[in-house]
Amino acid sequence: MNIDKLFAESPEFETERLYLRRLTMDDLDEYYAFASDPKVSEQSLWQCHESKDDSIGYLERVLRNYEQQTYISGLLC
Repeated sequence: MNIDKLFAESPEFETERLYLRRLTMDDLDEYYAFASDPKVSEQSLWQCHESKDDSIGYLERVLRNYEQQTYISGLLC
């Protein structure tokens, strides 16, 4: 796998019902809305976010790892 290429591009994928793109801090409110829903976290690998600080921490880790070109898989918890 070409790691430089993986992190150099920010691919976007869009269909009629789905839009996938790189996360940004502008996504905080929407991310917190679903990450704090107990029904969502019940079926996920992360604990329910109790505050926006939980979501801020997650987004900061995602963005930092992206900038450092660190493997992303472990960010889901």
